[in-house]
Formats: sequence, structure tokens, C-alpha cells
Amino acid sequence: NLAGRPAVAEKHYRRALAISPSLAKDVRFVRRFNRTQAKVLHETGLALAKQGAWQKAIDAYRKAVEIDSAYQSVIDELQAAGPKASAWFYGQGMKLANGGDLDEAITSLQSAVAFDHDNTKAQTELTDLLELRRQRRAKAALLYEQSVVLAGQKNWVQALAAANSAHDLRPRDAKLSTQVKSIKQQAAEDWTSRGSELLHQDKL
Repeated sequence: NLAGRPAVAEKHYRRALAISPSLAKDVRFVRRFNRTQAKVLHETGLALAKQGAWQKAIDAYRKAVEIDSAYQSVIDELQAAGPKASAWFYGQGMKLANGGDLDEAITSLQSAVAFDHDNTKAQTELTDLLELRRQRRAKAALLYEQSVVLAGQKNWVQALAAANSAHDLRPRDAKLSTQVKSIKQQAAEDWTSRGSELLHQDKL
């Protein structure tokens, strides 16, 4: 019984066609073979959708429709895929935003809008997050410049505070990570040098 097992059924159809190529001219065989292939692609699309791989899922649905244009189930799935994908990416985006991962949240919301331009919630959230990111970048840039100036004055405590604040605003920015490490290293070397000088003076 191959009912409910389209992938297995497809293999059997392919074996039959390999042994008897004339089956390609048999309308009933071709219709059944096409429907089976479409079902395999439909199931593949559903599995991909569950994993969040929506573009690949949609591609699978489209291929299924190309093979069997009368397969209503996959046609319905294809038509609903855009809004479903948009809703999924919107949910992911909000989770990421609530977790503080601004860049990834924006990427997810951009996907949500791309899949469904009528998703006004995603559009609104995306606009707000883009503005928030712009503000954070501007503030981080200002704090970075302050840390550079303060480090040049050897005001290590305030320099490190400014660099850390900038890094907190943009934790994935390699430039800011490097600045924090650099100030720590410079401060350690400077304080070590000062300590050595004081010890030397005591001996004198």
C-alpha cells in the first residue's frame, strides 16, 4: 500500500518508466506520475516551511504546480505561503528584538515585509527598529570618539567606560570590540609603568 507515501510511489513510477519508456505516452500513467511528483514537492515544501526555510518551500510549491497545474492543495499552499512566511518572520523578528538582537530582528522583519507587503505590523516595527538602530549607531560613534580622546589623555577609567558603553550599543561591531581591548591593554601598561616608577623612587 503506497497511499500516503508519495516519495516511495515516485521511485516505483521511475523504475517502471526506465524499464518501459513507452509509458511516457500513456496519459493515465503520466497524470499519476506527475501528481506523485507534485505530492513529493508539496511535502518537501511543508517540511521546509516548518523549518522557516520559506523561500525554498515556495520554490518547491512552484515546481509542484509546474508539474501538476491541477493539484489544488499545493496551489492553495502556494497562495497562502507569502502571508504565512511573513507572519513567521514577523514573529521571529519580535522575539529577536525583545532579546536585544537588533540587527537580526531587522533582517527578519525585512523578510516579513518582502513576503507580504500588506503586513503593516511588520512594516511599522521595521521602521521603528531602523530608526532605533540609526540612533544607536550615532550614539556609539560619539562614545567611540570620546573614548579615543580620553585614552589620549590617559584618563583610562572614563575612556574604558565610554568604549564599553559604545560596545553595549553595538556588540557586534568589531571596531568597538577592538577599542575596548586596546584601552584595557594601554591602561594596564600605563599603570604598570607608573607602579614601577614609584617602586624605583622608593628605593632611591
